[in-house]
Amino acid sequence: MRASIRLNMLRFFKFLMTVAGLHAAVQCSCAQHEIFDQDVIQKWQAYEVFSHRLQGTARSKGNLDGKPQESIKEYKQNDKCALSIEPNNRESSLSICSLINPHYMATISFRMPDLSNAVLQKYTPLSRDTEVSKLIEGVFCATSRHFCYGSTLRLRQVVSDPSFKVTKVAKETQNGQELIRVEHTYNYVLNSANNSPHVETNGSLWLDPSRCWCIRRLKSSAESTTRGERVSKTELEFECETIDHPSGFPILKARTDHYKRFDYKTKRTNEGTTKTDYELEVNDSLPDSEFTLSAFNLPEPAGMEPVKKPIPMYVWILIAAGVCGVMAIAFRYLARRRRPAEAT
Repeated sequence: MRASIRLNMLRFFKFLMTVAGLHAAVQCSCAQHEIFDQDVIQKWQAYEVFSHRLQGTARSKGNLDGKPQESIKEYKQNDKCALSIEPNNRESSLSICSLINPHYMATISFRMPDLSNAVLQKYTPLSRDTEVSKLIEGVFCATSRHFCYGSTLRLRQVVSDPSFKVTKVAKETQNGQELIRVEHTYNYVLNSANNSPHVETNGSLWLDPSRCWCIRRLKSSAESTTRGERVSKTELEFECETIDHPSGFPILKARTDHYKRFDYKTKRTNEGTTKTDYELEVNDSLPDSEFTLSAFNLPEPAGMEPVKKPIPMYVWILIAAGVCGVMAIAFRYLARRRRPAEAT
């Protein structure tokens, strides 16, 4: 009799645990859909379109394992092209430019500011069905870190991934601003190559609902494994500062990154902190010609005509002024001829 009672109590306890687990899962699922609804996703998509107009520089200072690090990177883009210019790690006097346009990707080395010494390091032709390259993604994440999860993934894509799970949502006030803290888990494969690390992440996102739900702060702990074997554990935290733009979109002003990575194989720990200040402007008039080999005084690939640079605006203004001047002289001449005819 007692055994039967214990068995029934055990079954009832398991049933309660199952119901509680399902209830918690439903609550988390509802919270996720309430936070990242269609309106938020559309705001992120609208910002991504706007972000192609951002041009400028990123100045970084920090340290890696106690060693000072400093760099200046330049970014340009339009709706289908992008380029980044940064110092060569091996030779600081050299700059490396990586560019992409609808026809090809290229890597060029040169010494600033003289482009006559530019050397083509790598060239890759692109087919029409080529997907958006990592370079364009890299420029987006570099200039729009407040809309990126980590340094390589767009926030919109991450929260839409079925493996991204919201575990808790809470309101917080930081520096007088009301933010939404989203605790979550996220499991993903780093890339599609064989033996790619599988990453399991636990973290928190602090989002600003008054500025298109951009990221103000992110804190995460991620463990990478390959074929079930632990590779590394990384702790990451970054904070973003933004400025308001007339477009309604927040523009990145500065960010501070801190990371700590432990390698299970070497038993070594790497740690670094970086502060990056941005000088970005909104410019949607960059022509495709700025993202070509011709822009660096290099010949275009065989079979392709050199990209013609558009006529500068001031030339059109001068032409228009000249046309107006000629018309004024012509009208004046006709008016003078008409006066004697009327007198007679």
